[in-house]
Amino acid sequence: LGKSFNSISNQSSHNGRWTKIQASVKEDCAQPTISMSRNVGQNKQAVEGLGRRRKLKLLLSDKEKLEKELTTAPVNVDHKTIETKLKRSKLVNIRPNSLVRILNDEQKINDSLQLAKELFQWMISPIPHDTFFSLIWERKPILVERRSLSYNNGLFNCHDLDTIVRENYIQYSVNLDVTTYENSIGETHNPKGRVLASVMWDYYQNGCSIRMLNPQSYSKSLWKFCSLLQEYFASFVGCNMYLTPPGSQGFAPRFDSTEAFVLQLEGKKKWRFYRPRTDMEVLPECPHEALPDCHSLHITLSICQLHSFGKYFEKLLPMAIRATLKNNFDLRKSLPPDFFTRIGEIHANSVDVRRKQLITQIKRFLKNIIDAAPFDEAADLLAANVIHDFLPPYCTQEEKKCMIFKTGGRWDGSRVVHDMKLNEDNRIKLVRYKVARLVKGDLKYRLYFSTENSKIYHGYQPQFLELTNEMIDAMKCLFNTYPDYKRIRDLPGNGNDTKVDLANILYEKGIVMTQSPMKS
Repeated sequence: LGKSFNSISNQSSHNGRWTKIQASVKEDCAQPTISMSRNVGQNKQAVEGLGRRRKLKLLLSDKEKLEKELTTAPVNVDHKTIETKLKRSKLVNIRPNSLVRILNDEQKINDSLQLAKELFQWMISPIPHDTFFSLIWERKPILVERRSLSYNNGLFNCHDLDTIVRENYIQYSVNLDVTTYENSIGETHNPKGRVLASVMWDYYQNGCSIRMLNPQSYSKSLWKFCSLLQEYFASFVGCNMYLTPPGSQGFAPRFDSTEAFVLQLEGKKKWRFYRPRTDMEVLPECPHEALPDCHSLHITLSICQLHSFGKYFEKLLPMAIRATLKNNFDLRKSLPPDFFTRIGEIHANSVDVRRKQLITQIKRFLKNIIDAAPFDEAADLLAANVIHDFLPPYCTQEEKKCMIFKTGGRWDGSRVVHDMKLNEDNRIKLVRYKVARLVKGDLKYRLYFSTENSKIYHGYQPQFLELTNEMIDAMKCLFNTYPDYKRIRDLPGNGNDTKVDLANILYEKGIVMTQSPMKS
């Protein structure tokens, strides 16, 4: 899941099969963002060339070709109409220092949903948020240019990579790959064991590309960046870093199985996007490759992998079947003796009346199953899986002062001091809106949470608390009133003791924070 790019083929030639769409990220148009959709290849035809705007450059044809070619958007979407709407959109003016403000470690995050939306708007600026989702998302690739060399400052750079490798136990193949792609042959040159900075740079000096698979596990800025975006998309946000020396290529043409956002951080890189030449070659992804003519550093954010209605139905339908079997006696009846002599591939073209009767009965059962589908319970179970996927939330220094991490008991020479518990007068709120998910069980509720997740994907088992039924109304209230603080005694439910118990359970797991630091 951490690898956002997958190789299309190991064959030695690709130019005969795919038609190119080229985009050059130039030095004077520094620090762009590229959005690539996994669904962009679901078209019968695509476009060639490059359309340009002063602030926005789309991976589309020029206006003359645009009128002759079909779209990279779905077949039922008019490409010319999309282009016109984009030009008429009011561009968003984001200050270059917005990222520094968003990643500020010296203040609390009041509303994680709002800040996450601001971060995403920063990432796609100057395209308005609503325009992006109505016209671009899951429709076509797009390149956003900016005239600011400092736009991405503070996120990640080559010095950060050097520091990470020197200060952490980074392993080849686990955390970092050394690769080349020459003469249509891709190779990985990973030795065994730990990555040493001097050896890594020697590979780089000899024309090898460096790919780090999980830089967010070691970089605070990328950790906060990805953890905020997962708050926005309600999906795990993976991150890969790619450093390529001048005049080389690290990977073969490939496609994404995710929604991918590429942020160019240093240098420049030329991207080639390919389209199928015939209807038979249509792929559900967008093949692409990158060719730098100077050194290039970029990160790729992968979003919404295995995060679809299809995955939701994989949870929902078995639950619906079980619920219907429990309450519908007809579904538990034996199949009729003639079922397999009427239903099956060899009978598919039969016009037998009995076959039609059986199919009608099957459809009626399916309707019963859909009517019994537990939509909310299935969503909760899928969300619990997503909580396990998540990075733990990045908490600022100011937030930690109001959390378990910097309060409570500590050893003072010969005794424990400052042993504090929450009381009914404390005001609390969830650390992040999507820090946890409440799931109803047969006897008790479970609260799955991400604060004790590993920064390595699925490094630990899923973490959850079992809550009594008396605590549930108070727990729901904390979700429904976010981002407001609630006094513990004002939470719904009978008895302040139960409310205080719940608050302390959540506090000790880092799920809630107090409005102000606890006083000893």
